[in-house]
Amino acid sequence: MDYGVKKVTIDDHPCVINFFDLSGNKDYKAIRTEFYTDSTGVLMVYDVDNRDSFSSLVHWEDEMKRYGVDMARIKVVVVGNKSDVKGREVNAKDALNWCRQRGYSHMETSANTGNNVSECLESLFKMCLDQHLEDKKRFGIK
Repeated sequence: MDYGVKKVTIDDHPCVINFFDLSGNKDYKAIRTEFYTDSTGVLMVYDVDNRDSFSSLVHWEDEMKRYGVDMARIKVVVVGNKSDVKGREVNAKDALNWCRQRGYSHMETSANTGNNVSECLESLFKMCLDQHLEDKKRFGIK
């Protein structure tokens, strides 16, 4: 697991983002599952050149549900990484349809070139902030 803190300003709101990069390796499951319960946002990443990584997103959904994630409230961005590679196995249209069926956002990135990486994170952060502000308003919290 990798952990980081990022201070950002979103729509004039200073925010401190705590983020965790959780290994998908089964050896780390016991550690990984401890971090699901209080999550407000998640990036589900697959490689566009690897159909199996896309197919396994269902497994990650199931694991999140089993370990306390309220799928009706959490903000999800599904990320097709390696958008710069040739030999694509996952069609962007198929991925977008899969996401729409679940109410998730979808973006494609390239960690290699940096294309769309910041935009992807900013999109998730904004969705989480919007949910937080909506909750505060709904419950009368200043």
